[in-house]
Amino acid sequence: MDNTSLNNEIYEEEKANIINTISDGWYNLLAFYEQIDILSNNQSERRIVKSNYTETKNTCENEFEYDMKILYNERDLGVFSVIVSNNEFNLNSYKDFALKASVIRKHSNNNLLPPGLLFIYDNKCIWSNAIADEIIFMTDLNISDIIMNDSLSDKENVYVNNYKFLHFDLLAIKIPIISKDKFIGYFVILADNALNNKRIKELTNKTAVIKEIHHRVKNNLQTISSLLSMQMRRTNNKIVQKTFTESINRINSIALVHEELSKVGIEKVNIKTTITSIMETLLRTMAPPDKDFKGKIEGSSIYMESNKASSLSLCVSELIQNSIEHAFKFRKKGSITVNIKESGEFAFITIEDDGIGFTNKKGKDSLGLDIVEMITNETLKGTFSINGHLYGTQIQIKFPII
Repeated sequence: MDNTSLNNEIYEEEKANIINTISDGWYNLLAFYEQIDILSNNQSERRIVKSNYTETKNTCENEFEYDMKILYNERDLGVFSVIVSNNEFNLNSYKDFALKASVIRKHSNNNLLPPGLLFIYDNKCIWSNAIADEIIFMTDLNISDIIMNDSLSDKENVYVNNYKFLHFDLLAIKIPIISKDKFIGYFVILADNALNNKRIKELTNKTAVIKEIHHRVKNNLQTISSLLSMQMRRTNNKIVQKTFTESINRINSIALVHEELSKVGIEKVNIKTTITSIMETLLRTMAPPDKDFKGKIEGSSIYMESNKASSLSLCVSELIQNSIEHAFKFRKKGSITVNIKESGEFAFITIEDDGIGFTNKKGKDSLGLDIVEMITNETLKGTFSINGHLYGTQIQIKFPII
């Protein structure tokens, strides 16, 4: 590994440590803010809102938005974006919220240890939790170091610093708190950076194992696909060949999900990327050479758990195959569009072609459409609809993504 790659890896670990540490204090930060977004490279690393103190993708009506850069050793790690609470800050209210938050944390994840938390007002520490008190006592950290190491006039940056004392590696994050367009003090998070690094390394090892598992599953599925292809070539029966081809494409659509997982090493898949690969594969393998079929993928990226992603990929594969086989009879050209949309708690996957239209009601009894309807209803817990007209067919799958 060259020095550039090594430095990039260290930088990513440091960034992950800091973002994770800020996120560990989110229950208490929501005492001040209605919504928090931690952004890095314009990508949302964390998004949380005050409603029910749970992570969600919903946004709330904002009274005042405020962005702060996250600065670590003079490097810009991203943006800490907040929507300010409607209520004025009150220390007693904050203490009540912090107590309630600690109970919620305990019940939501027993392995999540809250970091040391302080609130600094008028250059004085006016509130701290027990963990912060213990950290300060064991490290003999001077509170004035945290307060004075950056300009008090700077209210636009989240400052992150490392303090090393003997065998301690302390991460201190100082976040300016704004209420009703007014600066009211600093919220400080103290955490053991050595422990964070250990967790990152454990996560890295686990990720490598997960990637290898998905890589092997993908290879096994491709082996099955190859064996079926060999078997298919031993017959000249067109009906049998068609059945083999459909089965091979179903297997390959699932393999594509595991291929994506083997690259990213997490248990969530960007379904837009997978559907793009499915479209390219099916047009390449199924479209007759004398016809010009175009495929198009539109919409947003949606990340899904691997089991749901596999099911959805199988459905999309079936529907694209149906369009290729049936929509363009007696036509030399055609287009198939897949639109991916997220609205509220639901995802909408729409497959549309400009073919001859879906006019045969009995067509819904085909195996492919039966598979799609069964998976949509039972696995995705969603709905499946077909809208056929003279200028093509539109099929939509709607399902909850939360």
